[in-house]
Amino acid sequence: MPPANLKDRKHRKEGFRVPLVARAVEIVRHMREGRFSRFVFPGQARGKPLSNMALLTLLERMNSGADKKWMDPASGRRVTAHGFRATFRTWAEEVATFPHAVIEQAMGHQVGTQVERAYRRTDVLDKRRQLMRTWAQYCEPESATNVLQLARANS
Repeated sequence: MPPANLKDRKHRKEGFRVPLVARAVEIVRHMREGRFSRFVFPGQARGKPLSNMALLTLLERMNSGADKKWMDPASGRRVTAHGFRATFRTWAEEVATFPHAVIEQAMGHQVGTQVERAYRRTDVLDKRRQLMRTWAQYCEPESATNVLQLARANS
């Protein structure tokens, strides 16, 4: 992603490289077949990308009816778009146990103090690639050995 498209563009000299796993590349290539825009995720306005508010709007619509199932059962708060990032961040540290710097770099955050950043000469792309592979395997396991088929109770 070019610096102009990043939130912290004032602090970045280079774009942000995002390692995509094979499955993500496959999905994007498949999407290309029906493409009608230069954007992978086109917006409603012709020639514009999907809005940064699109996911928030979708979540609000999903929660607008009487059945409010897109709520955090612990807090009672609505699910938010930013919550997906928090879920990834928590999983990466607690479940996958990747190093803090790798996770933060994958999130697009600045890592370390100003002095540490002055000496950093890597974006840990290979380690972030492994993190993304591990996340993809967690989200879409090849064999669903952790899924149990439940029998229906006789009523």
